[in-house]
Amino acid sequence: MRDDATLRFMFVAAAFYGLLAFEGSFLAIRPVNTLSRCTDWTVGHVQSGTLGWLAMIVFGSLYTLVPHLAGQDGMRWPRAVERHFRLGVPATLVHVVAMWNAGVPQGLMWRTMTQVARGPTASCNR
Repeated sequence: MRDDATLRFMFVAAAFYGLLAFEGSFLAIRPVNTLSRCTDWTVGHVQSGTLGWLAMIVFGSLYTLVPHLAGQDGMRWPRAVERHFRLGVPATLVHVVAMWNAGVPQGLMWRTMTQVARGPTASCNR
């Protein structure tokens, strides 16, 4: 796995899928759902699936299939694939973790404002 960037794309995609499945089940718990609803936490969850699972598995598949369809042993520019992996994974992690970290305080603030107002807020239908 150390020498094959396409295999690392697949491995990272599987890790994001496992995280996505666990987080989805966690977000279905009622107290957690009331905290995360209408926040960036939910958006981060969806984007971790899109960027982490879907994009990584698509690029890993393409980087594996294209050389085979072209009748070559490997990608023409393996350093570009390596660079794509080394830039894509940290960028995805920074984006998703920032969304998660923004969503929790946002949910706590929604909860506080809902308790203060004692009525539904217009933007979230709480």
